[in-house]
Amino acid sequence: MILHIPHASTHIPERFLDQYVISSEELSRMNLRLCDHFTDELFQHESSSRIVFGYSRVLVDVERFRDDNLESAASMGFGKFYSRSYDGRPLRRDLFKHEISELLRLYDSHHESFEREVARDLDESGACLIVDCHSFPEVNPPWLEPAQQSSQIFA
Repeated sequence: MILHIPHASTHIPERFLDQYVISSEELSRMNLRLCDHFTDELFQHESSSRIVFGYSRVLVDVERFRDDNLESAASMGFGKFYSRSYDGRPLRRDLFKHEISELLRLYDSHHESFEREVARDLDESGACLIVDCHSFPEVNPPWLEPAQQSSQIFA
C-alpha cells in the first residue's frame, strides 16, 4: 500500500518567491488555504510506504497533469504551476525557461519516486493499493464551484 500525500506542505523555497506578484501576506493566505494540513502526520500505516511532496501546491501541483492542455483547471490558472489567485488576479509573473525546468524537476522527481514505489509493490506482491491522502476545507476552491465569490473564500 502506498500513501500518497501531495499537498501537506506550505514550503516555497526563497529562490522561487520572486515569481509571485501578490503580497507575501496574500501568498501566505492562499498557501494556507490550499494546504492539506496535517495529512503527513495523520496518514501513516506500518505496512505502507509514503510518498510525501515536500513543497506547496502553490509552487507546483503534482496532482495536475504535466501537460496543461489535459488539465481542465489550467484554464482557470490552476494547472501544474498556479498562475492565478482565487479571485482571478495574476498570482505569478511569466516564468523563465530555466524556472520552468527547475519546477518540472520537482514535479518529475515526485512522479519518479511514486512510480518506483508502485513498481516495487507490484514486483513484491503483484498488486498495489494507492491511497490518495487529502483534507477538505469548509469552502470549496473556485475550480470546484466557479460561481463562488472570492469574498466568501477569503472571509
